[in-house]
Amino acid sequence: MGLTAKRLNGLWRSDEGPIFLCLLTVFLAILWRYWSQRGEDFVYYYCAGRIFSGGGSPYRLETYQACLQWARGGPNPHITGGLGFPYSPIALPVCSVLAWFAPMFSFALWNVTLALGTAAVIWWIATRDGRRPWAWWGLLLLTSPGFILAWSYHKMILVLFPCLLWGLRLARQGHDIPAASLLAVLSIKPQLVPGLLVFLALRGRWRVCALTAGAMAILLLAVVPILGFSSMGEWREVLLSHHRLVLPFDSQSLFVAFYKPLRFIFPGPSRGVLIAEWVFLAVLMILGVWQCRKLKWEASFNRFWVYYLLALPYSTGADFLWAFPFFVETLESEERPWKSYGAKIGVAINIALAAGLGFYDPAGLARIAYQDRAGYLTCALFIFNGAGDHLSRIVGIIFRR
Repeated sequence: MGLTAKRLNGLWRSDEGPIFLCLLTVFLAILWRYWSQRGEDFVYYYCAGRIFSGGGSPYRLETYQACLQWARGGPNPHITGGLGFPYSPIALPVCSVLAWFAPMFSFALWNVTLALGTAAVIWWIATRDGRRPWAWWGLLLLTSPGFILAWSYHKMILVLFPCLLWGLRLARQGHDIPAASLLAVLSIKPQLVPGLLVFLALRGRWRVCALTAGAMAILLLAVVPILGFSSMGEWREVLLSHHRLVLPFDSQSLFVAFYKPLRFIFPGPSRGVLIAEWVFLAVLMILGVWQCRKLKWEASFNRFWVYYLLALPYSTGADFLWAFPFFVETLESEERPWKSYGAKIGVAINIALAAGLGFYDPAGLARIAYQDRAGYLTCALFIFNGAGDHLSRIVGIIFRR
């Protein structure tokens, strides 16, 4: 459903006009609030592209850190934890495009492009199949804590999510080659790859699973001759030093944060307690995966991805939180569609979270502080959103709607 003049005229005459105005205001407010904040991911990609375009290796620590300090206008001890470029070589051709321009102009272009793309995705989801009231769905997505975190720090999530969503829809419809092409883009963030391939295998989509893995390998091999085998070895060293980029169940995962209260029961930071947590969480994931095999495609992806994202670090799991209203609505709409009051309940919850967690703290958003405060609540939101619309169903049963 396109944004035509006729559609806009009908919109302003309908009862959705005020909600649309609120939706637009929230979107512009978020853009304005975080526009001048040069997100960490942009600096990573810009410097990697600049070094790669010049024939160097962004995985070489000294070269990469020097570029980061230049782009930031001074030293920043928190950048990448003293490591080289932390992402896959597949991202380097995209990064090199950012390096065509001066940092601030490139940053502005980056923001504008992602803002328009994100608005288009939200519009498409919110108006899908003539959904009413569509503006509430858009407001639900914009007020989600994960969207604010993704926009302010990890905007690449806003690129990867549509590729994941539409790739899975194409796979479900049997368009294996286009699906694999879109899903291969997720190899930019290696930690997303194992869960994606495991899910496709569990659903018996062996062809699209193999095509996706093959497309990822082709993209990687295409970069090797340009980057050089020595740089690939340096990337391997970065991965080994920064293992949480690939492996789940690390010390920063949302699952571990959620079960940290166990450490108040057992005195001292015991390795045995951490191992017990891992075993417990692994059993939960196995049960979730087993359940996925018995569900339809739409529902099974949501269940499986909940467990997988909970095992990932804050920086990835919390960013993807904003996408879960998408998953719940689009992937389960045919089986168990949400009612409109479900979106309204979600908006109220998100606004309460934003106020309670201090997303608009006058002192500025402190990423580490946010993660520490919101870790437990983020997990609860994951479980709520991933389990579907149980809360809205309970409300519906109570009020017999």
